[in-house]
Amino acid sequence: MPRKKIKTFEESIKQIDSIVLQMENENISLDKSLELYQDGLNLINDCYEKIKDVQEKVYVLDNDFNLKIFDEAGE
Repeated sequence: MPRKKIKTFEESIKQIDSIVLQMENENISLDKSLELYQDGLNLINDCYEKIKDVQEKVYVLDNDFNLKIFDEAGE
């Protein structure tokens, strides 16, 4: 399923939830399962990139009340 427009993070999460429900609750073919799985992976990768982009923009105050860029170590 080609993605035509950029989805918001929330829209992507909702679509991932929908894919999971389809794969859990519907009697679908192996080909359809694979297609849904690939779509889900693409959406997860998009979400990861959005989180990474936001994380790079988040600033935190250090102990001396100076702004610094948030890092994964949480320092």
